[in-house]
Amino acid sequence: MLKPNSHRHAAMTETGRTARSTERGAIYVEFLIAFMPVFIFFLGILQLSFLYTGQLAVEHAATVAARTAALALGAPEPGENAGKGDTSVRLDAQRQALVRKGVILSLAPFILDGSIDDLLIEYPASDVPDAPNAPMQTFAAMTETTSPLVRARVRAQIDCKIMIANHLVCGGLGGSLLNPTMWLHSESVFPVERTTYEPAAQCAMNADLQTSNL
Repeated sequence: MLKPNSHRHAAMTETGRTARSTERGAIYVEFLIAFMPVFIFFLGILQLSFLYTGQLAVEHAATVAARTAALALGAPEPGENAGKGDTSVRLDAQRQALVRKGVILSLAPFILDGSIDDLLIEYPASDVPDAPNAPMQTFAAMTETTSPLVRARVRAQIDCKIMIANHLVCGGLGGSLLNPTMWLHSESVFPVERTTYEPAAQCAMNADLQTSNL
């Protein structure tokens, strides 16, 4: 036999269950509201870290390009030095190919995993920002008082691969809506490592003079 307050007790129990269920539902909704901004922020930090890593790699590639160009210019082709070392040289196609090989080797991890879509190597003639490419400029020999500089600029189109964050960080800066990209660039300068050469007889004479003075 039911007690007189059994109906009231059952109603209160049902009300408590409903309240707890509503509270749990509100907690889930609040969790989703708070989680999504934090999750997107985390993805943005991850995408920015990848871009920063890519920028460091591009800066290293620019250093490699400038040093390779300086060394390539320092190795004279037949007729360029003429035994004097003062004949101007150019970054011809063969030397530019050597520079490109060095840059590709330095960026090989990013190229192999598909992170780099395009790669440009330029040789600006001045340190003015965004100076035009001038690959056919001439470079004189290094002397005791002068040191001509070769400047190399590397531009790499980096794929932004982190979902959601790629549109927020890289969207509108390059690529397409489905494949956002960002151009990273860096420049580096190296002295052209060319010098004046003396005939063998003159070198031997100078060596004898230095030895006699000891």
